[in-house]
Amino acid sequence: MLNWSPNIPEPLCVIRFLTYLMNPRRVYFINILTFVVAFCSISYELIFAQALSVVFGSTVEKYALTIGLYLFAMGMGSVFFEKIQYTKSKTKESFIIVEFAITLFAMLGLFFIFYLSKFLGTTVQGLVEALAFLPVFLVGFFSGLELPILLQISNSKRFATTLAYDYVGSLLGTVLFALYMYPQLGIVKTLFAVATLNLLVAFYAWVLLW
Repeated sequence: MLNWSPNIPEPLCVIRFLTYLMNPRRVYFINILTFVVAFCSISYELIFAQALSVVFGSTVEKYALTIGLYLFAMGMGSVFFEKIQYTKSKTKESFIIVEFAITLFAMLGLFFIFYLSKFLGTTVQGLVEALAFLPVFLVGFFSGLELPILLQISNSKRFATTLAYDYVGSLLGTVLFALYMYPQLGIVKTLFAVATLNLLVAFYAWVLLW
């Protein structure tokens, strides 16, 4: 239990509180990581969906296919994790690698989609549209590894609470993307903002988990 003293200056109390929350031995640390990576993951997918609809048209179709493929890829990632036996130290390393991989695929994926626009109106347009969903699958697959890895790192039995943080992070990502990030920043700036947050989380986790 964290004891607060009235004699401790307020800024120091805030620092102690943040240190208490971000202690890697506490489930709060894992829940906060889960919240942020879920926020980043769904934001990437919404960026992809908007880019696909801009390049290829059919907004409803592109958003529906993006979310559907994203969920399928997450399931594939979770199944893949289950097939691999990790020690706890290897799991920590894997989380950092996964976060860097997601950020890399997200950054390259957007420009990949825009690059494919040069093939519009050609005989291979159908194949190109299918290929344009590759970044959606890759980010979704690696996102599916995040939650199992974090749960294994925490070694906590409070799965429902951690899962709730995942859902709330996704909700905040969708709301902020629709109401602020896309209208105010546009696709490219939003991507860079989310990728920066993602890398900061990966770096912070790397510092605390070792």
